Amino acid sequence: MEAGDFWLEYVDSRGESHGGPLEVVWPVCFEAVGQVRGFPSYRGQRNFPGWYWAATSAELVGYESWVELSHLLRLDADPEVIGVASQPFRLSWRYPGVRRRIRHTPDYFVRRRDGRAMVLDVRPDELVEAEDAAKFAATTVACVRVGCGSG
Repeated sequence: MEAGDFWLEYVDSRGESHGGPLEVVWPVCFEAVGQVRGFPSYRGQRNFPGWYWAATSAELVGYESWVELSHLLRLDADPEVIGVASQPFRLSWRYPGVRRRIRHTPDYFVRRRDGRAMVLDVRPDELVEAEDAAKFAATTVACVRVGCGSG
């Protein structure tokens, strides 16, 4: 992938959408942005979305499953974490020779006390399909380009 292939979109605290090349947009304070997509909720749903009041940021942070909630609880209890945002941005890219852009919204953006950032995708290994694994790998490539950790 070429550096210009990654495009990042986010929603600011006023609800306005913004986007641009990854390296240009990356300096945004993602721990303070809105979610780029909501959580579906319907009768008979197998996962349990909701909102958690994070003491770290004194704000509600969304989760889409109990697995995500357990990660969120651990992040909130970590004294090195100073900010967490759910569904913080949408990353898209195009593989060489392919017209369609691939899109992925990571589960969490985490800011640490030392200023470092981390992007997290939360899914049990047994539920990661090949297409998702490819998206997670591309997200890791994008994060490495901007000096951010991923997991």
